[in-house]
Amino acid sequence: MARWDVIVIGAGPGGAAAARAASAGGLRVLVVEAGRWPRRKACGGVLSADALGQAEERFGPTPLHALADPPILRQTRVHLSGTESYTAPLSWPAIRVERKAFDAHLIGHAGADLRARTRVLNFEQTEFGVDLELEAGVLEAKVVVVAAGAGSTLAPVRGVRRSLAFASRVNYRATGQVEGREWLLLDTPEDGLAAIDPERDGILSIVTMVKDPRRWKQSQAQAIRIAQSLGLGIEVEQEAEFGWLARGGPWLGIGKVLVVGDAAGLGLALGFGLESALESGEAAGRAAVEAIQAGAELQAAYKECLRPLLRRRQAERRLHSMLRLRLAGLDGQQDLGEALSASFTKRGALGMRLSQTIQALDVEEAPPKGFRVGPQE
Repeated sequence: MARWDVIVIGAGPGGAAAARAASAGGLRVLVVEAGRWPRRKACGGVLSADALGQAEERFGPTPLHALADPPILRQTRVHLSGTESYTAPLSWPAIRVERKAFDAHLIGHAGADLRARTRVLNFEQTEFGVDLELEAGVLEAKVVVVAAGAGSTLAPVRGVRRSLAFASRVNYRATGQVEGREWLLLDTPEDGLAAIDPERDGILSIVTMVKDPRRWKQSQAQAIRIAQSLGLGIEVEQEAEFGWLARGGPWLGIGKVLVVGDAAGLGLALGFGLESALESGEAAGRAAVEAIQAGAELQAAYKECLRPLLRRRQAERRLHSMLRLRLAGLDGQQDLGEALSASFTKRGALGMRLSQTIQALDVEEAPPKGFRVGPQE
C-alpha cells in the first residue's frame, strides 16, 4: 500500500493551495484528480484583483497564456429579459483568466505529485490515518484534504444547510463584441442567471446558473436571444462544460479528513469563490503540518487557521441577506446604488428582482433524479 503524509482530492485552486502549504512544511503530498488534467471548468473565470494577488503570493506570477483576452473587466451591464438594461462601471479591478491554464499553473507550482484520472470511491479512517479506496487499489495518508468541488460526494453535509445550483459554460464562435460582462436576469427568478463574456477575439462565453438542470436548455436559449439582441452573431457552439455551485455550510470535515473550498460550502458567492478556495486550502495544509509535525489536534488547528475567513464569510452572508441591492459578479464588492444608470425606483425594482433570483438559487433541494452530483471534471 502506498503511503503519503497528505493526500489532496481535487486539483483545483483549493487543492493546489492545500498541497503547496503542506509540501512547503516538509510533508510528502499527493494530489489526485478524478478527470483529465488540465481540465476546463464551468465558470466565467473572473477574479478580483485581491484573489489574483493571493494566488500570485502563493504560486508566483500568472503566465500570460493563463489570462483571457481581454484580461480586464471594466464594466458590467444588467439585462432584464432583454427589455431593459442598466450599465455600471466597475470601481474595483477585475481580471479574467482562462481557468484551464490558470489552474494548471497553480497545481504546477504546488510542489506535490499529481495523479489525474484517479477517482476516489470511498475512504475509511483508521487508527493510523485514512485509507482511500481507488478504482485501481488503495492509498494511505495521515491526513486527507477533500477539495473536489461543490458536487463532491466525498464531503457529506448532514445537518448543515447547503444548496446547489447547476452551472454551465458554453463557448460560441461569434461576430460582434461586448465591452464588459453582460449579466442577464432571465424570464423568471427560477430561470436563474446568465452572463456573457468576451472569451477571446471572435469567441463569446455564456455562463448560466439555474436551480434545476432540466431548465438549462431554455435558459441557454434565452441567453442566446438576448445576446443576438445586443448585435452579437452567434454562429457555432465550440465547447461546453457543466458543474455545480454550492452555497451554505460550512462543513469542515471530521477526524483526519479536512474539507475545503466549495466542497465545504465555503464559496463566498455565486461568482467569486477563489479567495475562499485559496484561504481554506492554505489553512488545511498548514493544519496538516501542525498535526503531523507538532502533534496538534487536526480539526482544532484547521479551525484556528481558518478563523479570519470564517468571520469575514459570516459577515458577508449577513450583509447579503440584509442588502440584496449589490451587484458586481454577485460578490458584494460594489453597491448597485448610484453606479447604475437608472432612477432610484428602477434600481429598487432591479434589486428586488436580483434578490428573488438569488433566493430561487439558494433553496436547499436535492438535484433531480438522473443528474449525478459528483466531483467536477
